[in-house]
Amino acid sequence: MLKEGSSLGEAVNPVLEKCHRDNSTGSILLAVNREYSKEDRILNDGDEIAVMPLVSGG
Repeated sequence: MLKEGSSLGEAVNPVLEKCHRDNSTGSILLAVNREYSKEDRILNDGDEIAVMPLVSGG
């Protein structure tokens, strides 16, 4: 549970720590309510968060 006024970065950092990833969000894309967002975005009750790793290939 997040406290009111938490940022997207505060929400995703625990997830990144559990995945043993660097807390820098430079290697992932973040979205709130299906719109790309930066980690300083303030979240509202009911927001949907997506964390997407960057992928590459040919």
